[in-house]
Amino acid sequence: MVPFIEKNVDNISVEDVNPYNQVVAGRIISWVINAIRLRKGDITRRKALFRRSIELREEAIQKEAARKARLEVEIVDAENKYNDDHKEDMEAYLQYQQRSQREKDEEEDEDNTERDAAPVMPVFNKEEFLAKWLTDNPPINIPDEPVEEPDNDWIM
Repeated sequence: MVPFIEKNVDNISVEDVNPYNQVVAGRIISWVINAIRLRKGDITRRKALFRRSIELREEAIQKEAARKARLEVEIVDAENKYNDDHKEDMEAYLQYQQRSQREKDEEEDEDNTERDAAPVMPVFNKEEFLAKWLTDNPPINIPDEPVEEPDNDWIM
């Protein structure tokens, strides 16, 4: 394990070993010290990247939840605005329906060919609104759950 090797090599310096055997031992000690330093740096970097990927995933999940909540609110607002804009047409349609029902009840047998043009009940097109809203606000890509690589040689 890295701490064990590091503890054993801590008291040894390359300058102390070079007078005895500069060709092999000095280079091996130098390599071991650098390997420990690089391994610790790699583990630290990967742990930081893992934490950052968790944070990014949580942030994306929160943004997607906020986007969905905003969609619900905007659908209700758009439908209310549509109903307010077409209130007169809706009232005219309802009045026409009531009038035609009364006339139908009064004149069941009589054929009434001369009628006014029937108004049409305006209906909010939710599918069209959703299609436009989704093109303007695409779904947020939520990354997969990050998997932490085990580092059994150095426990932080």
